[in-house]
Amino acid sequence: MNKIFAIFVFSGLLLIASHVSAQMSYGGQPHVNDLKNAKSLPVYELPAIDNQALLLEDEELNRKGRPFRIGTVHDVLISNATDGVWDTLPNGDRLWRVAVTSKGATFVRPILDTYVIPDGAEVFVYNPSQDFVIGKFTNENADEGRFHTQIIPGETFVFEYYEPADADFHGQLTINQIGRGHRDAFATMRDNAKGQLGNAKGRCHINVACSEGDDWRDQINGVVCIEITARDGIYSCSGSMINNTANDNTQYLLSAHHCQDGLSIRAWTFYFLYQATTCSGTNGAVNKSATGATIVAKKSAGSWSISGSDFLLLKVTGTINPSFNVYYNGWDRTNGNTGLVGSCIHHPGGDIKKISIPQRVYYMQRSTTPMWEVQWITNPSTNKGVTEQGSSGSPLFNTSKRIIGQLYAGLSYCDTLDGTDWYGKFYSSWTGGNSSTTRLSDWLDPTGSNVSYLDGRYASDPVGNTAPEANFTGGMTLYPNPAKRFVNIEIGETGIAEYVIYNQMGVAVQSGRMLLGLDKYRLDVSRLAIGSYVLNVTVNGMRFAETLLISNE
Repeated sequence: MNKIFAIFVFSGLLLIASHVSAQMSYGGQPHVNDLKNAKSLPVYELPAIDNQALLLEDEELNRKGRPFRIGTVHDVLISNATDGVWDTLPNGDRLWRVAVTSKGATFVRPILDTYVIPDGAEVFVYNPSQDFVIGKFTNENADEGRFHTQIIPGETFVFEYYEPADADFHGQLTINQIGRGHRDAFATMRDNAKGQLGNAKGRCHINVACSEGDDWRDQINGVVCIEITARDGIYSCSGSMINNTANDNTQYLLSAHHCQDGLSIRAWTFYFLYQATTCSGTNGAVNKSATGATIVAKKSAGSWSISGSDFLLLKVTGTINPSFNVYYNGWDRTNGNTGLVGSCIHHPGGDIKKISIPQRVYYMQRSTTPMWEVQWITNPSTNKGVTEQGSSGSPLFNTSKRIIGQLYAGLSYCDTLDGTDWYGKFYSSWTGGNSSTTRLSDWLDPTGSNVSYLDGRYASDPVGNTAPEANFTGGMTLYPNPAKRFVNIEIGETGIAEYVIYNQMGVAVQSGRMLLGLDKYRLDVSRLAIGSYVLNVTVNGMRFAETLLISNE
């Protein structure tokens, strides 16, 4: 069964707070409070929801392998030109409001296909009592002229648009769809054993704040909870921001193809740093998000993982707040089976971020199959977590803390510790279907470096390629240097080493692994052009770097 799961709550709701700021917003309070004699607010009433009928429909859909659904999407046509009510503030500024309600809905949300507003204009969305408010939103929140919000608890929301008197033009707003829930999506908030948004079924999941996450702090900051609004519902997956060889903070995100396969996508929302701050914590902040994405490349699994690795590469189009200091995770596109057992970081059931440590990662059937097979620790007393629905698309890391795959499907749950999971190989996704829209290489190696692996980086790191200093660590000898075809390496360490060769522009042009013994290691550098390079070697937790010269003599 695919590990995709419909999200239960992506509202950013904090019941003890009067103002909630989730997707990229800019503070402030609704302007309706400044009106002394506000006009009565018209209510756009949708047909009531038949919750029981939809629940029965869900059971049928689930039998057909569809993801778990908690809500539907209803088409509307609500415009600030023809609907709602306008008020004028004492200083001449204008205010437009409309209320939308759907009897029986557990949550509602507006989706706009027209969102064109001038500088200085502001949008707020809130429930009638204003104990739940999101915004302000500005023209910076436009996603190619469209806009959507997170879900709002209850049957009714108020959409408020403020426009200053000296605006350059009159804004255009059209709400064309309303998402509405038919399950009690907010019930999980009353369950203190789960995350604020989550619905993870199992009790074996480990918060990333626990000691198991100590070696993975950077990687944790790159994993994202994904909300997918489709034509017929709202779903949840996991994914990771991912680095590219230009090191330029391009907002690429790696997830799983089946998270969107067969769904008519209407909106994407990405939640960053949604995690508890303590090992026993039961909720995390949900006010760090971005909206909007385009599909850059994808490849399905095909016939039971034989023809593809089930990957999805998105480019987040909305602004990611710099204060999140997102970590763009590194990757490894090799197919070796050495040092693969690392970790999986994920959002099971849309819950707060968890970390799971496999017992074994190995080839599925054979090395050419585009899937890794993962087994978890089956002893309940020593188990370090598993995955479940909602974990789909989450990254699998090797011991070098680089992504080697993303979760496709599996049988593991906290009550089925011996269940096997399958992850699409990054190795297979690299070449994918041999076109730019079906492989990763075009996007994650825009410099054409052909490196085998790439380390991660924070968004706050200097943009661009920077080679390590040639004198980073002493103790490595290269000869002959200048070299022509081969260079001998002596370090004095034994074990499996990783190396990267950088050119003068700081671009990694060759990389790989080598087994160091007591004698020298002979490295083939015949593909390198004449010039000066830096050879960087990492072994046993130590790094060495030296200048390498290539000549034809």
